[in-house]
Amino acid sequence: MVTPYKQRRINKLTAEISTIESSQYQYVEYFESDPDALIYALTSKKELLIRAIVIEHHLLIEDALDDLIRIEIAKKNKRTHKRVSPVMARRYFDRTFREASGFLQGGSSIGFARKVALVRMLKLIDKRLFDDLTVINTLRNKCGNIVYLNEIDTLRRRPGTGPRYTLSYRGRNLFQVTVMREFIDKYTDVFLRLCEKAGTMKLR
Repeated sequence: MVTPYKQRRINKLTAEISTIESSQYQYVEYFESDPDALIYALTSKKELLIRAIVIEHHLLIEDALDDLIRIEIAKKNKRTHKRVSPVMARRYFDRTFREASGFLQGGSSIGFARKVALVRMLKLIDKRLFDDLTVINTLRNKCGNIVYLNEIDTLRRRPGTGPRYTLSYRGRNLFQVTVMREFIDKYTDVFLRLCEKAGTMKLR
């Protein structure tokens, strides 16, 4: 049931999203008389959406990795029980290792790649999941450092092979809708599995 309060929240959020989109893409309407310019503008809009999806999945997964690491460290301490909740582990870590407060988060953190290597060394993830996490980290770094993502990577293309795209996922261009849907399904599942390992979520 949608209460009046919830409906007001829905209306407010819908209006805010519309305002943000109109501010970001206000130039699109001026290109309607120029098909080439309109194609460029819409491609830029699609590119921003794909960039945001990759970065958002990466952030969620990194947060789950942080929980896994905190819980494992808490378990290794003799004064803690074997069953440690994510909340307990977070409090324990922040209280006990204040001098290492930037170890997992912030500008001085060990970073995503080392977190993945650490949970792999602790045998919290298998080789397949390690490889999946390495792939999304590569894609995220490209999204955070490359302006034009829908390009063919000519520098890394080998003679006699097909095109190698900047955002290549399983050998295909992430800008293809079917490939993007596969990516979303895959890394939503990866996130949920990590949450289950950390105890923040229980899957049926």
